[in-house]
Amino acid sequence: MTRITSDFYKSLLTRQSFMHEQLALRFTLWCVMEKKVNLSMANELVKPFNVHEVYAAITALGKNVCPGIDGFPPEFFLHYWDHIGISVTEALQEIFTLGDMPYQWNAGLIFLIPKMEGVVVDIKKWRPITILNTIYKIYAKVLALRMQPLLNDIIHKSQTGFMQERSIFDNIFMFWELTALAKEKDVDLVVLLLDFEKAYDRVDWSFLEEVMLQLGFPMAWVVAIRALYKNASSSVYVAGEVDAPFSISRSVRQGCPLAPFLYLLIAEAFHVYFNNHALRIKGLQWGVDNKQVLDTEFADDTTLYVDGEEQNLRNVQCVVQEFCELSGAIINWNKSIGIRMKNNGVSHWLPHPDFQRGVYERGVNPIYNIEQNLTFSSSHTIHIPLHGSILCKFIDDLNV
Repeated sequence: MTRITSDFYKSLLTRQSFMHEQLALRFTLWCVMEKKVNLSMANELVKPFNVHEVYAAITALGKNVCPGIDGFPPEFFLHYWDHIGISVTEALQEIFTLGDMPYQWNAGLIFLIPKMEGVVVDIKKWRPITILNTIYKIYAKVLALRMQPLLNDIIHKSQTGFMQERSIFDNIFMFWELTALAKEKDVDLVVLLLDFEKAYDRVDWSFLEEVMLQLGFPMAWVVAIRALYKNASSSVYVAGEVDAPFSISRSVRQGCPLAPFLYLLIAEAFHVYFNNHALRIKGLQWGVDNKQVLDTEFADDTTLYVDGEEQNLRNVQCVVQEFCELSGAIINWNKSIGIRMKNNGVSHWLPHPDFQRGVYERGVNPIYNIEQNLTFSSSHTIHIPLHGSILCKFIDDLNV
């Protein structure tokens, strides 16, 4: 059992090779990504470490958390900080500057947490949480505390996951108001809920680094991030047994304090790529300027608002597939759902012709007609009154 599980994650966390055509697709993305990190932001990211900043990071990790393989919890560093604080800070500064961390510090232990209750036999339905050494997490937390305050100026407002001053309720309000607007205007709106399979585990490091550079992050910051993954290794813990460690060559590890913020950069790349194809994809038109709303995101959970015409849906499929090819991501069609807000056309979202044979094998869900297939009625429908100026503000924010 341990060996089978270890082989699965060894394969999952090994980088795939990219063909010339996939790298060419990346170039089309680089051409449209805007630099968001200005000079003052860059200086804030790469300034030297100080003992107060590192101590704050240790405190933010919290107490009574699981230590890594080395066995040292955050409390150890807090208790002996007067004796080791300067040495720890200098060591982390050296890692930051050189982009290289001792391999013993970079080792992780993967624990599996079931995503549902009951007996779970499918290994894909277990969530891998990597237990990391506290010194690793301190370093990552310092970087996270530097990066998080800047994200509102870097990440588009359609993203609400792990963002300060944003909330998942923004996405919920948007869903109800846009679907109400579509019904009012008799628009054949389809809402697509995409699920990226093993989203964090499939992050390609070369793609992530290039995204950061295209967004304007300084090379010194990219090198500092690289220290978290260069020469990284993991072992799998199953039923009291630990298999031999193996090298990993992709993923942002769940358990790393910086992982959620790094994934937001991947999600931002998807937003840019998808919206850059607005001429191929028809979304929901809004206002006198016919502004188009195409997507909202909560971390890797992505919602698309598109016209239900069959060719438009095929174009959506094509653009999503292109992003997967250039980034290494995979859409989990078995968990992705389409909801049609009216019933006047195709009953399924069919992929482009190359994939038609595998529609049912891939588990592509029906595009549901809310009024016929879901048990919503006037007494059960939740409606949040956000008409007029508030909705206009939401739409304007998304189109900034």
